[in-house]
Amino acid sequence: MNNSKLWSYQKNIKIKNNLTIFLIISFLTGCGWFYEPSTEATNEYYESGNKAMTYGRYDEAISHYRKISRSSPFYPQALWMIQKVPFKKGVASFEQKKFQIAIEEFIKVPVHSPDYEKAQRYLRLTNYKLLLEKYLKSSSKERFYLIKDLV
Repeated sequence: MNNSKLWSYQKNIKIKNNLTIFLIISFLTGCGWFYEPSTEATNEYYESGNKAMTYGRYDEAISHYRKISRSSPFYPQALWMIQKVPFKKGVASFEQKKFQIAIEEFIKVPVHSPDYEKAQRYLRLTNYKLLLEKYLKSSSKERFYLIKDLV
């Protein structure tokens, strides 16, 4: 009788181990047999706007985002992306050393934008670069006055 109890006990442990392994594998693979393809809505204008933003065509992106109707679930995201355009244009202009355009764009960044603080840093850096250019092109007498602004 001891052998039958031992055999039954071992069988129960084996079943529990197999069940535990099965559950672990199921959780790790994400229960793939229950997976259904995404039916998440897409919006042609939103996707086109994102694509244009990726390639630096900011005005085109804005025109795509503005075509999204107010009733669309993509409308809030489109507004958010439109607010990012001045910052992105400013950074692009800064990198191309078009400092005047960069300043104009950084000034347009809304205060409530997540990029506002970065835009302010870029704005200070852009002003510094402009003053430095002016300093390097100036005569020695003018440099005396420009140093005050640089510091």
